Amino acid sequence: MLTTWLASASWFNTVTNYPPVISFAINHNAMGSLKDTTTNLKNGQRFAVNIISKAFIENANATAIDAPPNFDEWALSGLTKEKCIHVQIRASRVKESAFSMECELYKSIDITYPVTGEHSSMLILVHIK
Repeated sequence: MLTTWLASASWFNTVTNYPPVISFAINHNAMGSLKDTTTNLKNGQRFAVNIISKAFIENANATAIDAPPNFDEWALSGLTKEKCIHVQIRASRVKESAFSMECELYKSIDITYPVTGEHSSMLILVHIK
């Protein structure tokens, strides 16, 4: 299991402020299986949601690839790995971020396509530490 990874996302939403919880969804990959980010989260890996400033958008977008599980997105991005402060288990945040929210999985919910019953994505709820 990769201990740190990068994955770009376009959005997240606030769910509640007490406890502080945000949500985002992760679609399954083209073959219909879980992406590495989903697998890492379900395996208890802590992480940071990083808000990237405009100067580093292209660096972050470089990580939006369907890479093998042990591929190093950090090297591809040119961004700097910084240790998280509030979560354990070797999580990293992006040093160049305007700000970062250090998180752990609160709950994951399979999203099922109503007609076919196929699991197409997962709703992720995370607790900001």
